[in-house]
Amino acid sequence: MFASADAKSALFRDRYDIIKQRLLNNPLFRDASSFENENVREDQGKIFKLTPIPHISTTPPAHHVTLGMLTRMPDGRYHVEDPHASVPLEFPNKVARTPGVFTETAFVLVEGYWTGEVLRVETVGMPPGEGRAESDKSYKNIDFFGGPKSTESPERLLFLEKRLAEIHFVILSDLWLDQPKVLSHFRTLLSAYSTPDFTPPLAFLLCGPYSSRPYLLGASHFDAYREGFNTLADIIAEYPRLRESKFVFIPGPGDPWDTKVLPRARVPKTVTGRVEQKVPGAVFATNPCRMKYFTHEIVLYREDLATKLRRNCVVPPDEDEEPDAHVHLVQTVVAQSHLCPLPLEIRPVSWAYDAAMRVYPLPQTVILADRCDPYDVAESGSTFVNPGSFPTSGWSFVVYYPGSGRVQHSKIPN
Repeated sequence: MFASADAKSALFRDRYDIIKQRLLNNPLFRDASSFENENVREDQGKIFKLTPIPHISTTPPAHHVTLGMLTRMPDGRYHVEDPHASVPLEFPNKVARTPGVFTETAFVLVEGYWTGEVLRVETVGMPPGEGRAESDKSYKNIDFFGGPKSTESPERLLFLEKRLAEIHFVILSDLWLDQPKVLSHFRTLLSAYSTPDFTPPLAFLLCGPYSSRPYLLGASHFDAYREGFNTLADIIAEYPRLRESKFVFIPGPGDPWDTKVLPRARVPKTVTGRVEQKVPGAVFATNPCRMKYFTHEIVLYREDLATKLRRNCVVPPDEDEEPDAHVHLVQTVVAQSHLCPLPLEIRPVSWAYDAAMRVYPLPQTVILADRCDPYDVAESGSTFVNPGSFPTSGWSFVVYYPGSGRVQHSKIPN
């Protein structure tokens, strides 16, 4: 957990290397050295030459496109930085930009004019994403997911996945166990799935926080929190038809023992004993957590990411070009290949476990559970879903069918 100081620099260096490698797989981008190769010809159309940042500061005034991390120096000026050097940036009153939320420590593409002292920014953009199909071509025999391997062939698994198209997951967030109204509506949901009219889901994916108030150390909060889980265990046990379904719990902000550092450990066993005893399919996972359904990889992450990204942006999103704020959020996650592309002082990440936050290669489905309005966005061949907040979004939840990729936004009527 407590890594050496070298791990912090390695964290950003690894993020940079992943994005640069992804860019160089894109036919629109080439490293500057590639242009010395006769295979790169003018008739190949528009190709962006990436100039390494150390080379910019040693060249006469000229236009450049470069990749680097957006950094604020102690004097308040912004620089773009790679593992070897940095150059200062000069932003005009209006700068062209691609969809995305540009925060400090985000890796960005900058196009501008080097004056000899500063790089005058003309366009700032998110690095283009890479779909899962393209990544798989580069890593045919590498299993990034890990875990036990199936004895079935990938073709057989894909066939079964498509054939069982009605298998589904129920996803909801902010299951406040200290609120009777929340428990009442959750009971209504379970009752519906216990009738012959509905097929029980393969799993209920239940994101926290599990209390409407942040957990504070103390006997009263501990007893109330544990009692909430005890009540939930009794409710689920009332529906024997759901004994075959999994109940997966992903902790959220404010759940114990919240150290504010990502990735988050599971909800402690000291409060979940009755659930694990009475609910055979209970799984208490980390945040984020990963699961696999045949060939389909799913990542679940509970964070109020939309608000934090917008609050810490350096360059505001271009809402004239793309008015949907959810698209800007998804583009940022895809471009950064990271679930939490925020400065470490805003949302700390354990230096040694930053890899747990990465989404490269892209999973087929990413659940970004957030308090903002529900949405689903298709990007780079993957589906990004937010079920919204169960108590504050009108009792909203999502039914997801991984075999077909169908996302069904649903609500429990009052």
